[in-house]
Amino acid sequence: MKKVFFLVLFLVSVSLDAKNLSGNWVAIADNQRVSLEFLSASRLSYNGEVLAYQKVGSDIKVADEYGGYINYPYKMKNKVLYITFPEGYTLVFKQISKYKNKRTSNLKSGSDTYLLNGRLCSYSSSYNGGYSHSNILYFDGRGRYSTSEQSYSSGDSGNYVNNGASDGGGTYSVDGINIYVHVNGGNSFSGKVTQRDNSGAITGINVNGNIFAKGLCD
Repeated sequence: MKKVFFLVLFLVSVSLDAKNLSGNWVAIADNQRVSLEFLSASRLSYNGEVLAYQKVGSDIKVADEYGGYINYPYKMKNKVLYITFPEGYTLVFKQISKYKNKRTSNLKSGSDTYLLNGRLCSYSSSYNGGYSHSNILYFDGRGRYSTSEQSYSSGDSGNYVNNGASDGGGTYSVDGINIYVHVNGGNSFSGKVTQRDNSGAITGINVNGNIFAKGLCD
């Protein structure tokens, strides 16, 4: 009878612990937002990468590419998740509320959309520097963006600058390092955050293989 009782107690404890770990968690490391989501009892997503894992005692054992597991000791205290990495540092994760406000409910997730606000540019030029072209994206920090373009050429006939008109743009959302862009009446693309300033504001992105950065607008 005692064995059955302790077995039931153990199973309840494991179930409660797994429930506490479930959901979305975020931490800040080197001014970068780190995302962690426990998708199931055997799958997790770390910064968008889905990995197999096992929870053994106070360790989260994540499968590596060689068929083994890497140990990540963890502990829960006051609804805060502390995970120690093999390099010796510990990240402090806090759980994201499942509530979504109206401003971002129609986006992919959008918890960091406000951090992408302002103008980012791409830049390309000819080999001899006689021609250059910039695509410019304007983000409003609330999930909408517009675009414009600028071309510059120089030659025997003089210099020429052409400023293209802004079009309808589309919508966007940012979740951690992931960016989701939808073009009005067109396709959807995903990308990554590549640069941030000291405040955490996004100053560089890579979308569909194209680099846009604040520094390229100068």
